[in-house]
Amino acid sequence: MVLRSWSDYHASCGRVVGILGADRLVEDLAADDFGHLRATLAKGWGPVTLGNEIQRIRVLFKFGYDEGLIDKPVRYGQGFKRPSRKVLRKARHTNGKRMFEAHEIRALIEAAGPQLKAMIHLGINCGFGNSDCGTLPQKALDLASGWIDYPRPKTGVARPKRTKKDCDATRCRKTACEDPAPDDCP
Repeated sequence: MVLRSWSDYHASCGRVVGILGADRLVEDLAADDFGHLRATLAKGWGPVTLGNEIQRIRVLFKFGYDEGLIDKPVRYGQGFKRPSRKVLRKARHTNGKRMFEAHEIRALIEAAGPQLKAMIHLGINCGFGNSDCGTLPQKALDLASGWIDYPRPKTGVARPKRTKKDCDATRCRKTACEDPAPDDCP
C-alpha cells in the first residue's frame, strides 16, 4: 500500500472514531449509526469524495472481519451507500468541465521550471498524471521517433503515445526546457 492510501485510511478511521465515538463497540453499531455517519460526512463534501470515504470505511470494517478482529460482518443498512451514478452525473454536469484553455496552459508552461515543463507536456500530449510522470523510466522513451511506450502501472494496459504531434521528440524535449510554446509543436 502506498503512503497516500495509508494516510487516507488512517484519516477515515479518525473520522469514524470522531463521529461514532471511541468508546463504541463494533458489535453495537447499527444501521442508524451508519446513517448518522453518512449524513455527517455529507456536510461540505461532494458526491465523489463522499463515495470514496464510504468505500474506505467499508474496507476498514471488512478488513477487521477478514483478519478476525470482528466476529461478524458489519451491517450498514440501506442508508450507508455510495451516491448513485445519477447523483454523480448531476454533480459533474453542475460543476461543468474541468479543462484548461490554451492560453492558461501556455502561462503554466512559461512559469514552470524545466522538469515541470516536461511534466505539463506529458500531461497535455499523453494524458499522464503525477505518478505517471514520476515513475516514467528512461527506457520507455524513444526520443528518435517521438514515441513513449509506457503501460498504465495499475492495469498494465498499453498506451503508446506520440510525445508531440508532427514534431520530433528530441526537438520538443529541448523546447520543453527552452521555449514554452513553440509554434510548430502544439
